[in-house]
Amino acid sequence: MSISTVEKEAKIVLRIMDREYTVKCSEETFTTLVKSAHYLDCKIHDVMAHKTMAADRVTIVAALSAVHELSLKLQQKEACIDDMCQRLLQLSSKLATALGQ
Repeated sequence: MSISTVEKEAKIVLRIMDREYTVKCSEETFTTLVKSAHYLDCKIHDVMAHKTMAADRVTIVAALSAVHELSLKLQQKEACIDDMCQRLLQLSSKLATALGQ
């Protein structure tokens, strides 16, 4: 992986499915992008290990799997936030009652 930084912008070379892709990104997103590329590459290799199909189909299946996982995590996060909001409202109500308001 090579990095050239110009005015808070990085140019990185990511290796996915044994191919190199050069991508520009901000310094702030550099680490996340590298981790994401590694995760996608692992997903692709996992799909390839269990299924025999063309490379483009493997890529689509791996990407779909990763996006599905992300979607589930976002739904869980939203449910957790909703639950915390409900608990805070309940605590606020109890506090107001205890203080006689």
